[in-house]
Amino acid sequence: MRWGLLGAGAMGREALSAAADSSRAVFTAVASRSPAKARAFADATGVEHSFGSYADLLASDVVDAVYIALPVSLHTEWTIAALRAGKHVLCEKPFALSAAEAAACFDAADGTPASRSGRADPSDAAGPLRADTSAGGTFRADTSAAGPLRADTPAGGPLRADAGAPRWAAAPSSTSAAGPLPAGASAAAVPGTLAAAGAARAEAESEASGVVGRLVCAEGFMYRHHPQTALARSLVASGAIGSVAFIRSALTVSVPPDDIRRSVALGGGALLDLGCYCVSATRLFGGPPINVSATYIPDGPGGVDLRVAATLTLADGVLAQFDVGLDLPRRDELEVVGTEGRLVIPDPWLCRAGYVELTHGDITERRFADSPSGTHGASTSDLPSGTHDDASSYDLPSGTRDDASSYDLPSGTRDDASSYDLPSGTHDASTSDAYRFEFDAVSAAILGGAPLEFGRDDAVEQASVLSAVRAAYLGQ
Repeated sequence: MRWGLLGAGAMGREALSAAADSSRAVFTAVASRSPAKARAFADATGVEHSFGSYADLLASDVVDAVYIALPVSLHTEWTIAALRAGKHVLCEKPFALSAAEAAACFDAADGTPASRSGRADPSDAAGPLRADTSAGGTFRADTSAAGPLRADTPAGGPLRADAGAPRWAAAPSSTSAAGPLPAGASAAAVPGTLAAAGAARAEAESEASGVVGRLVCAEGFMYRHHPQTALARSLVASGAIGSVAFIRSALTVSVPPDDIRRSVALGGGALLDLGCYCVSATRLFGGPPINVSATYIPDGPGGVDLRVAATLTLADGVLAQFDVGLDLPRRDELEVVGTEGRLVIPDPWLCRAGYVELTHGDITERRFADSPSGTHGASTSDLPSGTHDDASSYDLPSGTRDDASSYDLPSGTRDDASSYDLPSGTHDASTSDAYRFEFDAVSAAILGGAPLEFGRDDAVEQASVLSAVRAAYLGQ
């Protein structure tokens, strides 16, 4: 499958690195708002084609699909533009700032009209997102079927976030918010010979398949495609920990005050940048919330949400809690507690550990995502030396966590603001594994026509829950 990259930043380099090991995906083109930057990126990574505008790449016939690694404020606009140009789309999360915008992306994939601004018209919306508070700021949500989250206020009508409503404003005092939401990655380049060979393979495969039919639109939560996550889901579904009772997750990083994720102007904030992972995992293991409460600490007067803590009530009495922060030591945590045991997933978002820890009573055992038969597809060589015999949790090399998901943005590169740089020397094959599995899954869906597990309903629900958490901590 021939992929094009919108955004010539470090996140794009990670995507190319992942595709280099993919059996189904190869990048043949890159676009930036700067022709010189696009050409320099292409020369450094061995990509054949470069474009000085996103529209020019979408108008070309050298790619079948695009990976959107732009600032979150541009996700919906360029997702819809790419789909209308006949390209399949994998967009970094979140590709939408509201449930209505998420729906608009899938409307475009299905050929349903959406407004030229990239936002759905009110007449196209599946339904309004209604939020207000009763009972001390708690957000009560109804996520059944395809319907909207709703909450009623003790005084007057509900706050409506309809399809035509304005995007989340950056200031915490507003009724809605936006923020960049990428994932930690490295900046390893792809040799030109690999890119060229892969391009020939992908072009032949695309021509053979015809790459026709329904356009694929996918939100880029790469951890969901990794064998480590598949193993965790299988254990929970099999009853290995009994009935799920509690889900706890955390993702915190320490970034400087001038980092893009702490910028009001660029739509920063901990909830959408980091909390999206925790919300996604909560839903993955426990389903959608029916009640949400949350609190936050602003990044000074008028600043973004610097830290957020939330409690979610799910069906069947399941509780979930998560906390995220932009000024704290690096933490990557996910634990699912059941009535008969608990499951801890080390490094749950980038999945570099490659195993989970299953506890019953006083006994904890490791279950590895790689198997002798290769069922899960993760390479044993990607695990640190001695991991199989070491009872302690997987530790990244000293100094590799604190900045693993921080942005490095040279002056003037706001168009590529969703780029990550891992510290020098920290990249290895396992870092790219989650992205490789993601590109393989999306490419296979495009080539084979089989729907992805996570589609429209998942993306709309994810956006709705994020809106509910924000509404709860703002007391709206």
